[in-house]
Amino acid sequence: MKKYLNKFFSSIVLLIFVLFVSFTLVSCNDNKTNDSKYTIEDLESLVFEDTTFVYDGAKHGITIENIPEGIEVIDIDAFYNDANIINEVVFPSTLKKISDGAFSKTKIKKFNFSKCTSLVEIGHSAFENCNVYSSKITLPNSVKIISDYAFSNTKLNVVISENNEIEYIGESALYSSDITSIKLTRSLKHLGKAAFSGCSDLTSVTFDDDISLNEIPDECFKLTGIKLLNLPVSVQKIGNSSFANCSSLLALMYKDGSNIQVIGDSAFASNTKMKYFGEYLNVDFENHYYSTINIPSSVVQ
Repeated sequence: MKKYLNKFFSSIVLLIFVLFVSFTLVSCNDNKTNDSKYTIEDLESLVFEDTTFVYDGAKHGITIENIPEGIEVIDIDAFYNDANIINEVVFPSTLKKISDGAFSKTKIKKFNFSKCTSLVEIGHSAFENCNVYSSKITLPNSVKIISDYAFSNTKLNVVISENNEIEYIGESALYSSDITSIKLTRSLKHLGKAAFSGCSDLTSVTFDDDISLNEIPDECFKLTGIKLLNLPVSVQKIGNSSFANCSSLLALMYKDGSNIQVIGDSAFASNTKMKYFGEYLNVDFENHYYSTINIPSSVVQ
């Protein structure tokens, strides 16, 4: 009997020792996590390669409150089609690129760019079909590239400063988004087809006087809420359906010295309220009761 009791007590002691060692290791890991700058619920499910956030969080149910400082790139499809409802994502000051599809088809309620002062590029479809409701985001002035379909089919009210230095706005980049105004500045080198098409809340579009934009691309401002627009002197082509179905458009004006050579098919189709196309006039078009269409002498097609 004594022999069996000794074995029993030895087993108890061994079990206590194993539990103690396990508890010590867990505590060390917890302290390491708490000392870090990461505020992610499940660090063990994430992979960081240098300064790139590369793991597919959507497949692991990871909820992010703050993406860690030091991260420069959010990788392709990082949270694509994530079913989790996330209240807010706060981007770090170090972030330089949001890659293709990173937040496409997510249910994140708010994107916070307030710390994000180094962001340069927003990738193809980065926020496309993002299921948020009338959320307002203000892009930092550091952004230079808004790629194709970046904010397409979202309810995001994308606020872009008048002092922006954007060089590239891709095809359908803000298609059917809730953007309300945009200033296209002298830094812009490329404006894509249908870039703002379907933006019914877009009522104000302005250009820097010295912008070098040569073309208003096909369907660029189709189905928008623009009322008045002053084209820059640099524009030589107004693309097909570029201002079609703009039900609020009253006047489209160009400046003296304009060199418009091509007006595309259906460029102003179905604009039932349009009253004026010609050189700039400072008049109240709301109370302008007659229509005037002045085709520039430079037009060849």
